[in-house]
Amino acid sequence: MLISSARRGPVDKHNILGWAISQGEDAVVALLTNVPGIHPGSLELLLNHPGTRVADLPDRELVNAADRDGNTALHRTARHGHAGVIKLFLEHPAIRVNAADRDGKTALHWAAKNGHCNATEVLLQALGIDVNPVESNRWTPLHWAAHNGHLNDGCVAALLVWAPGTEVNARDGSQWTPLHYACQRDRTRVVRILVDAANADVINARDLQGQTPLHVAVSLNRADVVRALLQADDIDIEAEDVAHQTALRIAEEKGFHDIVLLLRQRYGPAGEDIGSSSEEWSAGRPVRRRWWTPRH
Repeated sequence: MLISSARRGPVDKHNILGWAISQGEDAVVALLTNVPGIHPGSLELLLNHPGTRVADLPDRELVNAADRDGNTALHRTARHGHAGVIKLFLEHPAIRVNAADRDGKTALHWAAKNGHCNATEVLLQALGIDVNPVESNRWTPLHWAAHNGHLNDGCVAALLVWAPGTEVNARDGSQWTPLHYACQRDRTRVVRILVDAANADVINARDLQGQTPLHVAVSLNRADVVRALLQADDIDIEAEDVAHQTALRIAEEKGFHDIVLLLRQRYGPAGEDIGSSSEEWSAGRPVRRRWWTPRH
C-alpha cells in the first residue's frame, strides 16, 4: 500500500522527494534516488512511516523525473541551495545535469539566481556541465548572479573562478550583459568583480540603444557603481548611445553633480572637455568638437 501511494502523481513539492530536497535531508534523498522510477507519494508517507526501508521500495529510475513545469529533482535541489543533496544526485550515472525546465532554466540557473554559492560551486564541478546555458529570455546563470548579487555576490565569483569558460560578455535579447544588470541593480561589489575579470569588449559593451554599462549606471545616479567602472583602464568614457548622448551629458542633464565630478576627474585637468563632445579624427588623433560651454 505504501508503494502504491508513493507512485501516485508527478514529482512535486508535496511528495517525499520534494520535501526531502526542500529540507536538505541528504539521507532521505539518497534512499529515494536509489529506487529510481518510483513517484514518491505524499509527505504523510514519510511522516507516518519513518521506518520505511530500502527493501520496501522497488528499484526503478526516478532521478530525472520532471513535473508539469519541467522541474526535475535536481532543479528543486539547486533552487533551495542544498549542496550536499546536489552531490548525491551528481553521483548518479543517469543524472541529466543540463536538463532545462519549461522556461529553459537549468539547475545552474536556479542556484545562481537564488544566490546559493555552495550549490553553484558543486554544479560547476559536475562532469559535462554547460556553464553558459541560455534560458527563454536569453539569460545565462551569470546574468542571474549579477542581477541578484544582493543575495550572494560569491555566485558571480564562483562562476568566474570555477568555470573559466563562463561568457562574461553574454548578451540577452536586449543585448544587455551581466555587467549592464549589475549596474542597473546597484550591485557595486559585483561590478568590481566583473570589471576585474573583463576586457574592453565587456566594459564598453553596447545594448540595442547603444548604451554601455556606464550609461546605465549614470542614468540611474549610481555613483558608487560609476566609481567602480572608472577603475577600468579600458573604459570608453566618451562612448555615445544612439541618441548621441555620452555619460557626462546624461549626468549634466539630470543634475547628478557628484557623477559629473567623477567623470571629469577621470581624465584629470582635461576632464572638463570630456563627454559633452563628439570626436572627429585627424592624423590618427581625436579632435573634440564641443557641444557645450564650460561652466565658470
